[in-house]
Amino acid sequence: MSRSEEKPDSYATAVATQLFQTQSLIQNLLSELRENSSSVATLNAELKHLRVNVQTLSNIIRGDDGNTKPLLWEVEVLKSGNLHLDKRMTEIINDFEDQILSLGKNIAEMTQKLEEKITASDDERREYETKQMELAAQERNQVRQLTQAENVDLRSDSRQRLTIFVSVVLAIISLAGTIAVAALK
Repeated sequence: MSRSEEKPDSYATAVATQLFQTQSLIQNLLSELRENSSSVATLNAELKHLRVNVQTLSNIIRGDDGNTKPLLWEVEVLKSGNLHLDKRMTEIINDFEDQILSLGKNIAEMTQKLEEKITASDDERREYETKQMELAAQERNQVRQLTQAENVDLRSDSRQRLTIFVSVVLAIISLAGTIAVAALK
């Protein structure tokens, strides 16, 4: 296996690795989303329950025997607890949004790196093909030069004719092999 055959394999492996890492990050994000959505649902249920309790206590306060001060204090405590739950829920949601933004940035960076690697791989492939075509052109020129230089002497010596013929055949076989390799790439 030549070096030129190893390069596409190594780039394919690198691309596959990057894709696997991206898939893992997305799976982690989905897992975190599920966990946070259940936490938000629990907080919402607790908040709803707390609001019902505050409303019930508010009704009790309005209809009591004049002993409203202890009940007012409890209502204030419950209101404070409600505010605390609202604040905590807001913090959790903000935290969750920050994590999503961070993950989005990471995915964007990985995508950009992957695109850069793919572009670099394409550039190297084009450069390799250009070099192969240049080598083939050089070989054709060498064959022409050999053929032209040897044509003058071919008439005088049959041994030289055979040597030139073999050289030309080998050059053509070499050229055909180079073209076949380039075509397979």
